[in-house]
Amino acid sequence: MWNLCKLTISPNVIENNLFQQIVRWRRKPRWLPVAKSKLYKVPKRPEISESERNELFRLHTNYKTQVKSIRHFLIKEFEAQQIKEDEVQVKKDFDIDFEKCRKINEEWNSSIIPIREARIQAEKKLAQDIVMQRMITHQENLRQKQNISEQIIRAEKERSKTYITPENIDAAIEKALNNVVNYNFAIDAQGNIINDKQDKNVENVQN
Repeated sequence: MWNLCKLTISPNVIENNLFQQIVRWRRKPRWLPVAKSKLYKVPKRPEISESERNELFRLHTNYKTQVKSIRHFLIKEFEAQQIKEDEVQVKKDFDIDFEKCRKINEEWNSSIIPIREARIQAEKKLAQDIVMQRMITHQENLRQKQNISEQIIRAEKERSKTYITPENIDAAIEKALNNVVNYNFAIDAQGNIINDKQDKNVENVQN
């Protein structure tokens, strides 16, 4: 809505033969805030009858449909005209662009082939080195386990010479009786073994 203005004519217009127009806006400027009297004032929504609302909806729908139809018609006409005019040129440009892309692709492939082959060879060598190192480590572990097993078997063989068997059980019993070992002794700070006096008396009586 246009702002109304108040026009005033100065009395000097007739004397100076000049036309002066003084405009004074009745509405306040946009940068001023809302007045306190209208700060929380909610305007009443206009009431429209059902028939008028339906008629406005029908008119608005028809308007949007017609504008959309015109827009689509103009787009199709423009596209058809462009296709007719530029069909040959577009095909020619497409062929030229495709040929350029093909040449660039071939150049890239030819430059990437040696890089790819070198990378594949390096990856193969690295994989072979890793496999070889794992095999060496595995063999070394097997060798260490075999050595440990041989040491255990050798020690058990040496220990088996002292085992008591049915053949030497009588000799072992006789040796045990003849060589009585007394574990009832003490050790002083210097590491000397101190036997029990009672055990010595028993040995003297036996002797």
